[in-house]
Amino acid sequence: MKAAIHGHFHYPELLGEFLRSLEINQSRPDLFITTTSETARVEINRELERSGWSAFEVWVVPNQGRDIFPFIKELPARLGKNYDIVGHLHGKKSKHLPLQMGTRWRNFAWQHLVGDQHPMVDTILAAFAKHPDIGLVFPEDPHLFGWEVNEESATRLAVSMGIAIPLPIHFDFPVGTMFWARPDALQPLFELDLDLSEIPAEPLALDGTTLHALERLIPMVVAKAGFEYATTHVSGINR
Repeated sequence: MKAAIHGHFHYPELLGEFLRSLEINQSRPDLFITTTSETARVEINRELERSGWSAFEVWVVPNQGRDIFPFIKELPARLGKNYDIVGHLHGKKSKHLPLQMGTRWRNFAWQHLVGDQHPMVDTILAAFAKHPDIGLVFPEDPHLFGWEVNEESATRLAVSMGIAIPLPIHFDFPVGTMFWARPDALQPLFELDLDLSEIPAEPLALDGTTLHALERLIPMVVAKAGFEYATTHVSGINR
């Protein structure tokens, strides 16, 4: 299957680790990489040259909206109709948390969705090929939480995308907003009329923003588009 990865690297020093995680896979998705400064863009291109991995495109976006806003608003036009599957990942550090917690969270997502111990890109793309009803894949997480303070914002966004309300009380979602999906399964999200002015500036609140609401709505977006979701499980890898 023709695959692409959108990787958002506000912290470009994490790109090398990410590329090494990819190397265990036979699949070589095209890389679409966003970052938040020209200095970081130059550093990312330098790392790509060192690794021998050619990115399809690297570009600078505002440091607002974290990883998800450029994915929703800028990536669809770049993908066009050229890809069956797209991965969305980012270099998570979580500076508001102790260093080991941010590292553990990033390792959890990348081990489940990219590789290192196992060739997860190959595994996930094979599952998409075998099961055309699957539109979304994200890590199985034993520490999920619910809407918290995000239900009101999520309900407003859900109505905008035609998702049935009331929203469910209990649900799975890709914590940290990292996943693989069919572009067709994300069309309600890609078509969402969301402006950068609706996204709070940095430093972002720990909860209760539009971005936290969107994170929780992703499986419901996929269901609205007529697809199911599946989760990955890598034994011994938790956050």
